Amino acid sequence: MKISIRQKLLLLTFIILAGIVLIAYSFYKTSMKFIDSEQWVQHTQQIISQSGNILSLAKDIETASRGFAITNDSAFLEPLYTAEKTTFLYIEQLMELTQDNPAQQQRVDSLRRYMQLRLDFSFRTVELRSKKGLDYAAGYIATKQGKHYTDRIRDLSYAIQHEENTLLKKRKQTNQRSVAAFNRFSVIMFILLAVFSILFLITIIKYLIQNKEKGKRAKELVIADSELAFQHEEKEKRAAELVIADKELAFQSEEKEKRAAELIIADKELAFQNEEKEKRAAELVIADKELAFQSEEKEKRAAELIIADKELAFQNEEKEKRAAELIVANNELVFQNEEKEKRAAELIIANKELVFQNAEKEKRAAELIIANEELRFQNQLKEKAGLERVQSEKR
Repeated sequence: MKISIRQKLLLLTFIILAGIVLIAYSFYKTSMKFIDSEQWVQHTQQIISQSGNILSLAKDIETASRGFAITNDSAFLEPLYTAEKTTFLYIEQLMELTQDNPAQQQRVDSLRRYMQLRLDFSFRTVELRSKKGLDYAAGYIATKQGKHYTDRIRDLSYAIQHEENTLLKKRKQTNQRSVAAFNRFSVIMFILLAVFSILFLITIIKYLIQNKEKGKRAKELVIADSELAFQHEEKEKRAAELVIADKELAFQSEEKEKRAAELIIADKELAFQNEEKEKRAAELVIADKELAFQSEEKEKRAAELIIADKELAFQNEEKEKRAAELIVANNELVFQNEEKEKRAAELIIANKELVFQNAEKEKRAAELIIANEELRFQNQLKEKAGLERVQSEKR
């Protein structure tokens, strides 16, 4: 069954529209995936930031209790009370942020427990320093139980951040694969659409050419019918003239020869006119073909410009994506630098505490030496008193 040009046009139109709809739907799905990925990136950054805040509060708790234990200055307790009010709010927020991850929920729950233990330890240290003095508080701190709690809080915070960074990396890779797949699909669909568009244009041109040819054939048939009617009229006229000529043959032989000569000349002129008409028709056909070729060239240039515009837009999108990735990398670098500065500050504080503890140990050693001297002196006095008492009893 032969398909007509009109049916071909309808089929190609349907295919092109279906391809456009498919590309639009794919672009929509890819955009939604990208938006979802961006939301997950922000969600991960919130979790990392919140866990870092909790770890910072744990350090504030430890620093505040130690500062008070060393100086007995209540000004050091303000961060401790502030941390007590805000710590568990942060932990509840972190619990809500990680509700989609059971493993993270377990870590957050452990974080809540160790934060409570760290607070209890710090408040116990403050109580011992206030009621029993520095020695008892220092002895309690020397058990290193508080350090154990802080280390566990730090390990849990780092584990939460590591888990989120791993998930973030996987989500970025998934997003990149989706974008790459969409780009490949888009290129294939654009090529197919371009091919079908070219076929569509070729079919339209053929359709227009056929319509022109049909119009020409119709005009030629009208002209041929007019000429045939004219020739019939001429033949009838000639027949009537021949009848008259036959009747007048006897006395109009010379006139008949003249008419015959005139008819020969008229036939030659009519043949010449037909040849001129055929030449003009051939020239019109050539002109129509040249016009159709020029139209095809213009349409090809327009299609090439459309493809070039799409490629430029795709390149601009790729540049924007690379810029966004650089911004995220810079933010992560700033966060790491802040963490390094915090670790350096903690080391400075720890060194100061170690110096203080060494000084305290030296003081205690000196006090023990003095106490031993006093004890030895008292023993000597006791021995003298005993000898005197023995001598007095002998007397």
